[in-house]
Amino acid sequence: MRRSAVNVGIIIFFVIISVFLYNAGKGYNLLVDNKAITIDGQELQPYAWVNVDVSTSKKPVLLKAGGRDVVFVIGKTHQIHVEIMDEQKNVIKKIEKKFKLTRQSGDLLSIPALGSDVSQWIQKR
Repeated sequence: MRRSAVNVGIIIFFVIISVFLYNAGKGYNLLVDNKAITIDGQELQPYAWVNVDVSTSKKPVLLKAGGRDVVFVIGKTHQIHVEIMDEQKNVIKKIEKKFKLTRQSGDLLSIPALGSDVSQWIQKR
């Protein structure tokens, strides 16, 4: 009887660890978008150039106005670093923000919304 209880306990332990590791190591494809967008009646224009670096991605993404790219990230909690640039690629503004991905939050990152400090800068596709 005692041996059965220990075996059941070990199985439950491994199931819990497996679920935790699955969630911690899950990868997401994020769309980074530098296109015009309308949020709550406010039209936000794209920036001439943006350099976007998400903490768990392998390399930063350089986007011109109207551009979109995919970034693969691992895990749920991330930090984004954005450099907003003019036509000559001179940095005008730098933005750093932490965010957490969930199924409800979405997977489209709008850089014009982030630069304008709109709360809905992460959207569902």
